Amino acid sequence: MEEPHVDTNLAEDSQLTALDNTLQASSLEHEIIQHIGRDPATDILDIATSGEAAMIVLGLRRPSAVGKLLLESTAQSILLNADCPVLTIRA
Repeated sequence: MEEPHVDTNLAEDSQLTALDNTLQASSLEHEIIQHIGRDPATDILDIATSGEAAMIVLGLRRPSAVGKLLLESTAQSILLNADCPVLTIRA
């Protein structure tokens, strides 16, 4: 029997819960959304605009050569087009 495919680009439920608990403990108003769409930059910008986000936080990690090309364009698009501040954090 084959093991189910695990998408390593998505946070696990336990990670989302830990993040939510940390943010709640710091009394920061927040909403955590893990959205799966076609274009991550457009999705993130649309969600931030519709929710009147105060800030976008992007977690970055060292990707493969192809991943680097895609990630850089996604992060660059968000940084250049966001209506609110963007904080990038390196893993």
